[in-house]
Amino acid sequence: MTEQTHRLLIGSCGWQHEGWQDSYYPADLPSEWRLGYYSNEFPLAVITEREQALETELPAEMDDCREDLWVLVNVPNDAGLESAVGLLQQLPRQGGVLLQVDPAAHSDPEAWLAQIAPRLNGYPLCIDPSSLLGEAWRDALRARSIGWSWNPHSDADGLALGPLAVIRLGGECSARQLREYMEAALAVSRPTRDVALVLDGQPPDVETLRQAKQIEELL
Repeated sequence: MTEQTHRLLIGSCGWQHEGWQDSYYPADLPSEWRLGYYSNEFPLAVITEREQALETELPAEMDDCREDLWVLVNVPNDAGLESAVGLLQQLPRQGGVLLQVDPAAHSDPEAWLAQIAPRLNGYPLCIDPSSLLGEAWRDALRARSIGWSWNPHSDADGLALGPLAVIRLGGECSARQLREYMEAALAVSRPTRDVALVLDGQPPDVETLRQAKQIEELL
């Protein structure tokens, strides 16, 4: 594995977007070459359920990508955690887990986290909550040095916790807003913490991703 050299890991939520064909990807580019094409420009590959379903030879495809490509597996619920960790173990890259959680579904977050932690096999975890976290959740995550993502339903308080910080942006974002997110990300960046900025969308806007890279270079 190659040591991470990026201050921020910038990428889209997935890369197998049909909406990118002819607009981002060349019209004649085979779907199995999309990851290599995408990784020439962006240092973060976020694997969603769509990629897991479509990518039958992902480890081999990743061998042809940039050596410093970082992998974040987006897991919709804890039932898919073993599968995500197993996938990371197959891939010749540094990586982590972004686990989507409905805080209201767990009355005892500490007990739930105690069950989750051994299943990670040492990979860094960031919780991606579907609503604002209450104090019980915040205390439990702080006690285990696990951060939570700053997303459209959450706040930035979890960015400084743990080895993995994630900002997940939903849809369109102005240049001013993007700069604020980038400044917040850089403020918590450390040699011992990977900080990812992930753009959602149907499909994600490539120009926004490029703008994020430009802002990072200027800051």
